[in-house]
Amino acid sequence: MNTKLGAIHVPPASLFVIPITRCPTGIPHLQRVGVGYVATISATVIGAVIERKRKGVAEAHGLPDSGNQVPMSVMWSGLQFFVLGINDVTTFVGLLEFFNTEVSRGMKSLGTAIFFCNIGLASFISSIVVNVVNKVTRHGGIGWLEGSNINRDYIDRFYWLLSVLGSWVS
Repeated sequence: MNTKLGAIHVPPASLFVIPITRCPTGIPHLQRVGVGYVATISATVIGAVIERKRKGVAEAHGLPDSGNQVPMSVMWSGLQFFVLGINDVTTFVGLLEFFNTEVSRGMKSLGTAIFFCNIGLASFISSIVVNVVNKVTRHGGIGWLEGSNINRDYIDRFYWLLSVLGSWVS
């Protein structure tokens, strides 16, 4: 690509990274994946904190059952999604680069296929986790995530549970 920004020549980022890490890709592939796992746990912790704050604002303004908007900017959730973006960039790229550089030639396509199967399996498992959490937390009423009023549900507790599960699985 053209590396000029107007009249300024911008050198490739790899020129800055190689002397520091002595790795041509900047960070080794598996360390990138590890950064992604830490980002996932961080994102769920951030989500729990922001959801607790949102519910607190709703309760302070007497809005839990009104159905009106909570006077809190939706931009607060941007931090969580930014950290999830870091997860996607580091984990997905790290795993795909690992399969394309470290795995033997005959296993490259199989490794990439396994990677994408893991994404599908994770989606399936996430729906199972939601159903199990709702069954376990029902206690004669509705579960943490089953209600029709987000101000009365316990999404913050669900995020904390995901944080604990994420740190245990990682």
